[in-house]
Amino acid sequence: MYNFIDGMGNTVSVPSFPMLFAIKLFGIPHLGTRFRQRILKNILASFHFEKNALALDIGCGYGFNSIALSQAGLQVFAIDTSTKRLAIAKNIAKTLKQKIIFKNTSVYRMSFPSNYFDICVFFEVIEHLQDPEKALLEIFRVLKPKGLLIMSYPLPANNYTLHKALGHLHSGFPDTVFARIIKNARFTQKTTISYAGGPLGKLAVNIYFSSAQFSVVLSALLSPFLDTLLQIDRKVSSQSNATDRIVILKKTY
Repeated sequence: MYNFIDGMGNTVSVPSFPMLFAIKLFGIPHLGTRFRQRILKNILASFHFEKNALALDIGCGYGFNSIALSQAGLQVFAIDTSTKRLAIAKNIAKTLKQKIIFKNTSVYRMSFPSNYFDICVFFEVIEHLQDPEKALLEIFRVLKPKGLLIMSYPLPANNYTLHKALGHLHSGFPDTVFARIIKNARFTQKTTISYAGGPLGKLAVNIYFSSAQFSVVLSALLSPFLDTLLQIDRKVSSQSNATDRIVILKKTY
């Protein structure tokens, strides 16, 4: 049995074989995660990395973004502090025949050499951290010069119940605060993508909080239309109504 945590913090037990089979057949069992992964894939396609360039997925969870990096032809390392999530991630990667090196370690003190990775991915993590700036400085250390960091961060919201249920230590970052954090961590911001401000993005959140099983089914049904749905959501979203941002940062000296 796999124990997944749903949007309300409840444990949902799912038999391992059916879940792995469903993931292999339909893909990621969460609409919001599919949105973010599709944005990540589009970003990766816009850059020309050398074959087997080194990538690091930080706070990898169940490894869905790690898999996207691997499918893009990158050599992938993935870290998380949860041994349970890492065990699930390893099985999912094995089922999808992706070679990924998973490690149980903290972003604050990574066991990688300096100037090692070409790209780091840092999705849905910074809001869980006590010291975001310290984490970003450590990511800066392991990135190669001119290496890229692709990360997400939530904007301020009044729904503190939502943030608490998701285990967030920060209920969002104003753009000015985030700009100061990345400046102190010595990163240069290249691109900003706002998302989840439209009705489809909000629908993904509502589905996540209604039923883990329902989320799996609807995500599978909507999968063939994901690109179209994402384009619509991006068009009706704006800087003012977006709930999250994805940014591309560059390590410069």
